Amino acid sequence: PGSFTNQPAGLARDHPYKWYQGCIWVLSDFDDPVFYSHMGILGRFHHSSFLSGEKVASAGEWRVENGAIVWINGASGHYQPETWRFVKTLLVLQGKGIQVGSVLLYRTSKEPPKEMPWQQYIDQSGVLERDGWKTWPTFVA
Repeated sequence: PGSFTNQPAGLARDHPYKWYQGCIWVLSDFDDPVFYSHMGILGRFHHSSFLSGEKVASAGEWRVENGAIVWINGASGHYQPETWRFVKTLLVLQGKGIQVGSVLLYRTSKEPPKEMPWQQYIDQSGVLERDGWKTWPTFVA
């Protein structure tokens, strides 16, 4: 099975959720999938930094521990991937043998995310979207 290099990223500073200890990621395309990941740094390194703002298949955040994805979301202010792109990303990961734990779902940035097993998310993604759940938070001042 596939895995990721497990190099600790440290704590993400200035993130609204104290539990957040993840990294940003982008998927280059679906035909020849390459994932890029790095610690996002506000004002210095963003999703669009990986490919200089070019189009990507999908993007988000994840937390990786011991070579497996603990949680994943589609939180990218630049790309904001559509539901079908996020679902397809999960299927690419599954096809590569990468273990995925939970998908994080949001209604707004003021509410903590809801965790859901990734297989359940794939099965219910259409209903969840209609009910206002997204894989990225809508920021509310």
